[in-house]
Amino acid sequence: MKTDDKSFYNIISDDEIRVVGTSTTEPPATNQPQQASQPVQKQPEPKNRFAIWHIIVAALALAAIVFALWLLMPPANTAQQEPVPDEPSEVNVIIPDSTTTSIEPEYADMQTDTINDIQLRIFTPHGGRPELVIGNLQADTTRIILAAQAADVRGDNGEISGAFILKGELISKGLPKLGFCSIINNEITIGRQSETPLFERAIEENGYFFRQYSLVSNGEMIDIKPKGKAIRRALCYLRGSICIIESTERESYHDFAQALADYGVEECVSLVGGEAILKYKPADSPLLTEGKVNTDYEYVNYIVWMSNK
Repeated sequence: MKTDDKSFYNIISDDEIRVVGTSTTEPPATNQPQQASQPVQKQPEPKNRFAIWHIIVAALALAAIVFALWLLMPPANTAQQEPVPDEPSEVNVIIPDSTTTSIEPEYADMQTDTINDIQLRIFTPHGGRPELVIGNLQADTTRIILAAQAADVRGDNGEISGAFILKGELISKGLPKLGFCSIINNEITIGRQSETPLFERAIEENGYFFRQYSLVSNGEMIDIKPKGKAIRRALCYLRGSICIIESTERESYHDFAQALADYGVEECVSLVGGEAILKYKPADSPLLTEGKVNTDYEYVNYIVWMSNK
């Protein structure tokens, strides 16, 4: 049954909604009457979220109580604990002027080793002050750490062979040997040169200086003329230290010098060997003496490390 437009609008009941427009798409059929749009309402928060927050707050409160109780608890065995004094880092002694100074052991270390079938004894001084001495070596035996006869003495006139300076004083001149040893401000230098500024410095600065055969220079052996065999002894620069090395058996200069070079000696000059005296003080015993004191000549001389005590 066809109804005109006016009749269509006039028959709308109070509880019915109709959509009027030009769209050709028809709304889906429904058995329920459509209701007017309602304002959107906010959904309530889930109840379990509030439960989680309650658990977290309770846990934090419990942790704070436990921590506070731990802080209030006294440390265990407090009554038995006593302060431990700090260990001294070094031994000090009070001297009359109310200053302090450290005490270090002063001794000569002796080791043995073998190179090229030649047995060596290596004497290394620890502490002390190096210097040269002429004459009686017995006067300071209580202060000697290491001592050995140094420059050769001529058999014809009893004088020192080559240049020799004692506390800045020129005792002897000459250049029979190219090897030298200087001691200036407690610093020992050994080398091989015909002329060296250390000679003048030793005079100017009250130092010491003597000449001997050079056996090793720049790590290379020096083949010298004297032949024959004897107990050989030398003042050496070995692995950063100054030491005295001697052979335990009679050796030629050639074999001894080659052994020192092969052993790693960088520079060395000979000392008086044979039965010449050698003194050294081990760390755990009194001063030991080997060889004989030469009393035949006035200018018998020694290189000595003296104790500072």
